[in-house]
Amino acid sequence: MPLIIDANNLLHTTMPQPLAGLDESRLCALLARGPWAGDRVTVVCDGTGGSALDRRESPSAAVELCFAGHSRTADDVIIAMIDADTAPRRLVVVSNDREIRRAARR
Repeated sequence: MPLIIDANNLLHTTMPQPLAGLDESRLCALLARGPWAGDRVTVVCDGTGGSALDRRESPSAAVELCFAGHSRTADDVIIAMIDADTAPRRLVVVSNDREIRRAARR
């Protein structure tokens, strides 16, 4: 089952102590070793991921780390991913954003 995660949403929630200070790369590494391993996993972030010299990438080929860029938000990218999916009912979307939740229910 494909998984799409709103990274800013998830990373800025209260977490247990072992996950304190979790960043995008560490989140990708954890997802690659977790129960979602083998499924299509996409972590979507706002921004560009840093300068060309400091671009962050997923430490695992099993998890895609996607940055929205300058002109869009992660929310825009996630909603577009939901709308473009050929079987959107199979998607699992992790976000507490109302607009994303509304798009996922459609």
